[in-house]
Amino acid sequence: MRATRATLGALVLLVGVAALAPAARADFGILPDSLKVTALNRNGTTATQAGAHPYAFNVQFKLKTDGAGNSEGGEMRDVISELPPGFLGNPLAVPRCSRQSFEGGVPNCDPDTQVGVLSAIIPGIGEAFGPVYNLVPPPGAAALLGFKEATLTALLSATVNSEDDYSVRIIAPDLPVPVTQASATIWGVPADPEHDPERGVSGSGGPTPTVEPLPFLTLPTSCESPPEFGIEVDSKLAPGIFTGEPALLSDNVGNPVMLSGCEAVPFSPQVSAGPSTPAAESPSGLVFKLGLPNQDLLNPNEDAVTETEPEKTVVTFPEGIIANPSAVNGQGVCTPAQFKEAKTSSGPGQGCPESSKLGTLTANSPLLDESVEGSLYLAAPHNNPFNSLLALYIVAAAPERGVLVKQAGLIEANPVSGQLTTTIDGLPPVPYSSFEVRLREGPRAPLITPQLCGPYTTTAKLYPFSDPGTATV
Repeated sequence: MRATRATLGALVLLVGVAALAPAARADFGILPDSLKVTALNRNGTTATQAGAHPYAFNVQFKLKTDGAGNSEGGEMRDVISELPPGFLGNPLAVPRCSRQSFEGGVPNCDPDTQVGVLSAIIPGIGEAFGPVYNLVPPPGAAALLGFKEATLTALLSATVNSEDDYSVRIIAPDLPVPVTQASATIWGVPADPEHDPERGVSGSGGPTPTVEPLPFLTLPTSCESPPEFGIEVDSKLAPGIFTGEPALLSDNVGNPVMLSGCEAVPFSPQVSAGPSTPAAESPSGLVFKLGLPNQDLLNPNEDAVTETEPEKTVVTFPEGIIANPSAVNGQGVCTPAQFKEAKTSSGPGQGCPESSKLGTLTANSPLLDESVEGSLYLAAPHNNPFNSLLALYIVAAAPERGVLVKQAGLIEANPVSGQLTTTIDGLPPVPYSSFEVRLREGPRAPLITPQLCGPYTTTAKLYPFSDPGTATV
């Protein structure tokens, strides 16, 4: 009986501990309403002009703490920040500090690489404060920021949510000390002399950078809804179990703000398209080019407004250009499952099969130091996002920067004339200077040119993020 009672007592004790442990973990998280996100003009007012370069951007939050000032439910381990689509950072606008120069007791980064400041509260120690540097990113990251103070080192890695809305996610993993609150201010134009009083290790001031002042931050070019940000954190007691808080872009007193002035956002795309052969009634490829001048993307003036990109494109080929029946001989197709498998690191046998390839594409962005390259694939008939006979998939990547572009496009053929129209919706809200598509040539080229010689015009309707209901032709 004693052994039985002891066993029952142990079971009761274990059940009690098990019941208490989840409750303790449940207390961990961000203090409600503590997440604040603001973008400011030089004069301290809220920056609301769509496509503008704010003077400064600030994000701050606190954890729930106990009476001793320690975070409830364990120490914070990782922080994930979700930026709204179209909120952009340009890591090429500021020199980069090498990891070798950043590591060590005190960072030996050139002052020109500083892009802002960060403050963190550490229980029992106090405030950790210092500069945020633009670092050389590792393979797979679009950008890397770094903060290093005597007690706290934080690396903030930026990646692109390629499988969703192409927004930017910033991850600060494995914090070495128990941070209970943090505030980061990133400068819109880091080389602006007005930031000089905040420069340096102690934030007591530093010399004006010697580099050209270029914008590091750009607000979204959409005015449809307030930009929404998010912070997620997990604890060292429950790693991988994240809890988060959303927050809308707000003014200085916490009121949500809409971006405005979308009518002032420039949009001047340049489009050209034509068959790869001038011969009539012949198999032909296609060359389609889209260029954007990225007006004011690199203009540091406070009143500069950056050009937007097309959110949707509708391209209609001239009547007489039709699909090539011979192209189906030996032509493979890509299934939704194969399309989903495509990654930045996809190798042979992964993603869409080579037999389904229709052509290639190359895009260049002023935010990336490498091209985004990939292919177009024929989607499986009636087994695609549109349940249509004809559809295509775009898969392109810049593997070194972890950027992956995956888009589905609907191809519609006029039931009478056979005239083809391709629609691609949900394009990335990321600046690019050039976008070129080349459909394959040869006897199995996907198109047939018109029977009669003469001029033919391809029509392209481009719908910008700043005004998605109005097309530019």
